[in-house]
Amino acid sequence: MYHEDTITHRTLDVGCGLKPRGDVNVDLNPVVKYDSIPSHQGFPATLRPEYIPNFVRASAFHLPFRDGSFGSVISSHCLEHLDRPLDVLREWARVSSKRVIVAVPQLESRLGMGDAEDHLYSWSEKSFTNLLKRVFPKVKVSVNPTPWFWNRIPVSFKFLFRRYVPLLRELELIGVGYKEN
Repeated sequence: MYHEDTITHRTLDVGCGLKPRGDVNVDLNPVVKYDSIPSHQGFPATLRPEYIPNFVRASAFHLPFRDGSFGSVISSHCLEHLDRPLDVLREWARVSSKRVIVAVPQLESRLGMGDAEDHLYSWSEKSFTNLLKRVFPKVKVSVNPTPWFWNRIPVSFKFLFRRYVPLLRELELIGVGYKEN
């Protein structure tokens, strides 16, 4: 079963959660209660499909789209919750025609993330690069401050943090897997 008109869309966001960023947005559990996020921040206290543009309920392991339907597949802080990350990366590569962009917390990162009890996996920069290389012929991985951390730094101080990013403990890995060299 294929979703209608997917060929016209450029970006698929898998595990879209609270902040969907794709032309099409996929999540398996679209009804999620966010008690810790005030609804006055522009987000509903409960995330429901009617709040998500172009929402498709589907498993990240079995996307209902044709091969190469999207130029890019993006996923932010979803992969570490899935029990077979290699299989899901292959599925995301299948529906992408160009690249897959994945953000995960860095292994050493601990601030603000609690104990991350629901994370099944964690990666260092090297192990994440190796995982992506098992699926994609060309891979780029960068280490960045997480948006949670970065958005709390006053603009006037961000220039200092850019210089000292390697010293920060609140980091995420951004991996880009390209379908072709």
